[in-house]
Amino acid sequence: MPLLVLKKTVIDAAMVGIIAQIIKNNIGQGLRIFLKKQNTKFAISTLKDETFSDARGYSSLRSQVALWLPVLAYAAFIFYLSSLSDTGSLIEFPFLDKILHTLEYSILGFLFMRAFSNFKPKFKIEDAFAFSVIFSFLYAISDEIHQIFVVARSASLPDAIFDLIGASLGAYFYYRRISYDRYKSI
Repeated sequence: MPLLVLKKTVIDAAMVGIIAQIIKNNIGQGLRIFLKKQNTKFAISTLKDETFSDARGYSSLRSQVALWLPVLAYAAFIFYLSSLSDTGSLIEFPFLDKILHTLEYSILGFLFMRAFSNFKPKFKIEDAFAFSVIFSFLYAISDEIHQIFVVARSASLPDAIFDLIGASLGAYFYYRRISYDRYKSI
């Protein structure tokens, strides 16, 4: 059901009586009032159908789908690549396989970090980083186990280690992006 924002303003703390009146008038109409304290001011939003809203104004479910769908789609893409029997390359380059593993899982680590750092309820950034690396590595291990059952493929511990390195780099790049955005907004 679409989110309907009826009123959104910023008010001073002295207007608490008006807030109480708005709440009293809207309770019988199936509307909910959400107050968010920001320093000495309150932001008031009146939302219909009891949908919750995040900072961008999307319903929580819609935001979470937008965050986790890329993670799931990319994980499915990795699974597809792991299912291919012929992994021959046109270019012969030393350690190309390890570079590709690192790149592949850096994208997954980046996507996991994006999802965990914006997850509701909010994680601390260190927890989001840890969860991103752990879940990426667990997926890498499951991917290596999956390759045991694919013709002409095998599991490899060095591949899993390079997957871990890539996931850590991807999560770190997203962390740096967040840090830069916060620095830029000051």
